[in-house]
Amino acid sequence: MDLPTELIADLDDALTATGQDIILRRVTGTESQTNTDVTCRAMVREFAARELVNGLQYGDRQVIISPTQINAASWPLPVLRNDFAVIDEQVWNIEAANHQKIAGTLVRIELVVRG
Repeated sequence: MDLPTELIADLDDALTATGQDIILRRVTGTESQTNTDVTCRAMVREFAARELVNGLQYGDRQVIISPTQINAASWPLPVLRNDFAVIDEQVWNIEAANHQKIAGTLVRIELVVRG
């Protein structure tokens, strides 16, 4: 198994064991809006007070997801600022998305979300 595949498998195992299901949502259209959703396993955590720099605000969350479910559903990557994450039935705006690649393969996505 190559390194990107191993990293994705390790992340998937960790998210299966300790993560939760969230929904990634892209809304398109102005008059008639359409949601494009995918359910993903994710690790969701609050930022510590000492991490609240560079525009992070109290209440923001970090969300870490694997590309596995996104790719399986052919959801339109990349995750964009102003896409949404539905976490515990609350809709959060995606403020930032960091797509981490190894050898050109997407292995992990880290989001900053604001509710």
